[in-house]
Amino acid sequence: KVDELHSLRKHCKRLRYTLELFPTVGPDSRQAAELRRWQDSLGEIRDCDVILDYLSRARPTAGVRSALAAERGLRHQKYLAFASSCSKGNGVKPFRLAVPEGARATRVRSGS
Repeated sequence: KVDELHSLRKHCKRLRYTLELFPTVGPDSRQAAELRRWQDSLGEIRDCDVILDYLSRARPTAGVRSALAAERGLRHQKYLAFASSCSKGNGVKPFRLAVPEGARATRVRSGS
């Protein structure tokens, strides 16, 4: 799901930038750091996807087939590492955004 993962990376970036605007979260928060890690992991997966796309268009020599196999293996490892880091037991606790008095707070869980 190459396009979905790339879209998730862009959405993580937007969410992180939005969260950093809230004084109770800020750019140095655990949630922002977690989203940054997700972006980095998804970026590495995206790099592999771009390389795989490029190599799949090349003339299928033995070297190209070998490079494709190696890149697929690397991408799979990076994907598994990302999926593992997003599991529910990642230790990131829910947090509350500052809301106007009288309004209900919204719980957001980084890692969901």
